[in-house]
Amino acid sequence: VNRLHGKPERSLADLRRALSLDPNHYRAINDLGLVLERLGAKKEALEAYRRALAVNPFLDDAREGVEALAREVEGQDI
Repeated sequence: VNRLHGKPERSLADLRRALSLDPNHYRAINDLGLVLERLGAKKEALEAYRRALAVNPFLDDAREGVEALAREVEGQDI
């Protein structure tokens, strides 16, 4: 709810609580990536998106997050 209302700092606590109860809740992991990206923590957001994909490889939002951040965070191979 806090994420939807534009309160990313508050939503971090909510998401971390949800993940402490269910570490494989792929929607919460994906939402964590969205919030971290919004807060400028791109490396952590990329890790969250990859973790969400490890749990649910069919999660389009997470795949798009990885595609958007991977080159920026990790650079481009030659």
